[in-house]
Amino acid sequence: MAIDIERFALALRAQGVDFFTGVPCSYFQSFVSYASASDSLPYTIAASEGEAIGIATGAWLSGRMGAVLLQNSGLGNCVNPLTSLSATFEIPLLLLISHRGEQGDDAPQHDLMGEITYDLLEAMRIPAFTLAADDDGAQRSLEQALGETRRSNRPVALVVPKGRFERFTCDQQPPHKAPSRCVPERLPGPSACVPREQALRELDRVLDERDLVVTTTGMTSRELFTIRDRPGNFYMLGSMGCAAAIGLGLTRCAPDRKLVVLDGDGALLMKLGTAATIGHYRPRGLLHVVLDNGTYETTGGQPTTSCSVAFEQIAAGAGYARSLVVNSPSALAQVVAEFEVGQGPLFVTLAIRSGHMQGVGRVGRSPQQIRDDFRHAASESLRVS
Repeated sequence: MAIDIERFALALRAQGVDFFTGVPCSYFQSFVSYASASDSLPYTIAASEGEAIGIATGAWLSGRMGAVLLQNSGLGNCVNPLTSLSATFEIPLLLLISHRGEQGDDAPQHDLMGEITYDLLEAMRIPAFTLAADDDGAQRSLEQALGETRRSNRPVALVVPKGRFERFTCDQQPPHKAPSRCVPERLPGPSACVPREQALRELDRVLDERDLVVTTTGMTSRELFTIRDRPGNFYMLGSMGCAAAIGLGLTRCAPDRKLVVLDGDGALLMKLGTAATIGHYRPRGLLHVVLDNGTYETTGGQPTTSCSVAFEQIAAGAGYARSLVVNSPSALAQVVAEFEVGQGPLFVTLAIRSGHMQGVGRVGRSPQQIRDDFRHAASESLRVS
């Protein structure tokens, strides 16, 4: 006996799950095929499992409830965001995890993860349920898992053994996207390589109260909080590299919102695949700013490899609508001030000096306060727009 994929999808929607993202597994072939052919299942392709956690988080911050599909062999790729983003901010999330290597007759690379899947979930304090093999049982499995994630405000796993879903084939071919590549631009103006603090002050000065901002973990979040705290700022406290994914998830669900991602060179390099996902989906309200000081500032200023990288070329090649290099905080502020929904995704990078604000402390609000204030600000932004 196997689960009817259409009934399972309808059960997910009936339980309030209305956003899907992830990385494919052959166990989910029917689900992904059905989602690709359906207008009612918004499925976002992710470049990595960790990125998918960030995307689903952004969707939740916009008011949606997300599910992430992943193979258990990819569980290691999302340990960091699950433990430092989902758990820290207490964000509910349904993980649909295929159980490769369960019976020991799979490809050898699945043996160890197949053996430790439930143990790894338990170590991360993620409750795990096994998806039943029939339609009614699957409905009960869903109700249990979603009831737990909503009760705890934490991720919950629904582990999917082999052969759970009936076969679903789709004759539709994925649409071929004709290449649309912008040419990177360097805006004219005098060069001023200044500390991050000065760049953030100039940027904060032009933010509208309705603008939403997601800041990468470390000094960017800490300095912006010190300069001026605002409800529309989501200060990442971990999950390095996921800021752009969070911004993508939010703007995928709310395309008429203006959202600024403040990223760093090291963070962007850590999850560079997200640039390709952004370029593919082209969220029209997303402005992606990279402040490049060539170092991992928070951990002591060790060098990154950004001196060898042309981020503006990468963004252009990935499919951003526009890719800019600016030479000064005032030029950056002008770009942010003039950006409007419909012009995104826009990428802009500014070289800054290493070093941080004197006396800067940690973000002085709890993760739950940051989460609730930002989600409220996002809902207000949607109503106004």
